[in-house]
Amino acid sequence: MTTSDDTGTNFTSFESMGNAIRYAAQFSDVISCSWGGIGSSSSFIDSAIDYATISARNGKGCAVFFASGNNASHWAAHQDRLPLTVGPGTYKFGFYFETSGSHSCVQEYCENLVIDQVRLLNQTGYDRVWWEDFEGGGPGWTVAHGGGATSDWALNTQPNLLLTGVGSTQGYRPPPLILAGQPGQWAELRSPPLSLSGNYILAFAKLMDFSTVGAQFQIKLLDANDNLLSVLTNIPLGWGTGSVGAGYISYPASYVNSVAVGACTDFDRRADYSQYGPQLFCVGPSNGGWNGVASTDTTGAAGWNSGDWENGDYYMGFGGTSSATPLVAGVANLILSKNANLTFSQIKDSLRLGCDKIGPRPYDPTTGRNDEYGYGRVNAYASITNAAADTTAPTVTSVVTKWGRGVEVTFSEQMGDGVTTPANYTISGTGKGTLGANPATVSWVSGYKYLLEWSAGEMIAGTGNITITVNTQVKDIAGNALASPSSWTANGSRVVHQISCGANYGQIYPFESERYWSGGVGNPYFNTVNSIIDNDGTPVAVYGTERCVLTAPTYSWDIFYVLPGISTGLNYTVRLYFFDNGYSVHPGDVQFDVYINNVLKLANFDLIAASGGPYIGFWREFPNITALSGNITVRIVPKQTWNQTWSAYYCNATICGIEVTAQ
Repeated sequence: MTTSDDTGTNFTSFESMGNAIRYAAQFSDVISCSWGGIGSSSSFIDSAIDYATISARNGKGCAVFFASGNNASHWAAHQDRLPLTVGPGTYKFGFYFETSGSHSCVQEYCENLVIDQVRLLNQTGYDRVWWEDFEGGGPGWTVAHGGGATSDWALNTQPNLLLTGVGSTQGYRPPPLILAGQPGQWAELRSPPLSLSGNYILAFAKLMDFSTVGAQFQIKLLDANDNLLSVLTNIPLGWGTGSVGAGYISYPASYVNSVAVGACTDFDRRADYSQYGPQLFCVGPSNGGWNGVASTDTTGAAGWNSGDWENGDYYMGFGGTSSATPLVAGVANLILSKNANLTFSQIKDSLRLGCDKIGPRPYDPTTGRNDEYGYGRVNAYASITNAAADTTAPTVTSVVTKWGRGVEVTFSEQMGDGVTTPANYTISGTGKGTLGANPATVSWVSGYKYLLEWSAGEMIAGTGNITITVNTQVKDIAGNALASPSSWTANGSRVVHQISCGANYGQIYPFESERYWSGGVGNPYFNTVNSIIDNDGTPVAVYGTERCVLTAPTYSWDIFYVLPGISTGLNYTVRLYFFDNGYSVHPGDVQFDVYINNVLKLANFDLIAASGGPYIGFWREFPNITALSGNITVRIVPKQTWNQTWSAYYCNATICGIEVTAQ
């Protein structure tokens, strides 16, 4: 998935988002989504949320949290944070507004600008050096005007323009200069003089509701005599304009199976920007008050905060419902650390019962909620206290042979101590062949599944059974030791590798998600497969994904797989799966060479001629392949051909799946 920003511009498709949620649900207990407001609802996203909350976690359901949205008012969700460096001296800050004089508005203050909560932070970006909330009238602040203007910035007490997230009763706003119809009029609000030296960050809250162009709102650094030293920023007029979402929750947070999370401030009030409505579940602490939320950042210049301010590898200005949502999701994870057997509904109950009833709005005495705060502000300690303790012993629920050296073990719940220790697992039975008693490694696959892998030996296929026994040193995350059944029996296998090629979202059982590859592009098409030639029982979905090369007009790269764990002294059969996705439809359009262990097996292979047309799956098999330095390699080399479908020369190649079986 690729996104350019949080505004919806160039946002990825609904189908991709749905696939991403489904993929996450295979590996997660909790899913946090700090995005939304993408317009109309989508069946792709709805069905993915349903799958996650109903079917995931072996039917217990993932908790899926969504941000409620940041457009409940014209107060900006992300406040300005302006870095500055000054030598020893006395300074002021100027808030300068200049009109274009070109607006036809006839109502006073139809264009609105208000500032509040002005604070100067030290270099960490968090600790306050000086601040002003204007509740005392703003002593020491001065005003000036010019360019024909006749009025100044003044205190605002108009209720609909107050910063309610801090309980403000007044802020500062400029005069209605636009009404005069004369360009160049200006008014400036100036801070008291401050003795400063070093690095600082100037932060403030602002409300902007403009549609005028050509006007200016600048933040200036002044000397003690009000002379301009520098313009810290020139904020585009119109920033923050647009429709507001007061009274409704953005989609997908509004969906019935989503958990909608709003934001509250460090004043225990709903943040002004936080969208609200009947679907709101709760609120989480975020910005909109005195401070933002501190978060870690990618280290060095690659991070959001790449300078010397704000501790460099941290970001102190995170906020919005995008910040509140992962915080609440984190509390849900804490609840599951106490009891991993809780269902999605029980997780919500623990959160609901733990919420603090903050804010000035009354809560319904029957439901315990209101539309602005949901059930209240999340409380981690209270939520964990309300969660029932886990006293259920885990068990082994299935064992599946994956290939000749791999076995997948599934437990009844989320596991903890000892689960990845190889010595805690023993294989027995005639099907174990030459495998050692204990696996070499144990790794988590997804959900409650773990993969046991051996570094040497082979199983016996067919009627030879294997039994995996897990000892009581393996415990769940609550510390409960494994109970009966602690073992499971399955048939042996000679399959060494089964790989679904391309960037598919999750495992297509029994094929593994793609690995060991280089080159090409993975595509999760999930196309409808009309038919399969000589169907060997491979899941149809394997044909619907691919790793491909499509470049014009010259050759770019090969598709290359290096498949490890191949024993010497044995012969193997390699089966390759192919499918034409309909992008090209004529024989000759897609041709490539196939090499196995650097030996040419298929020359100028014509994909569509071999299948007989698009949307038809088929396979090719190559026996008696031996190990090459402990590996088997598969290389797909695209050939340049005239593509009749697109009337141009293309280099094209594709592969959907690979199976390697010991003979």
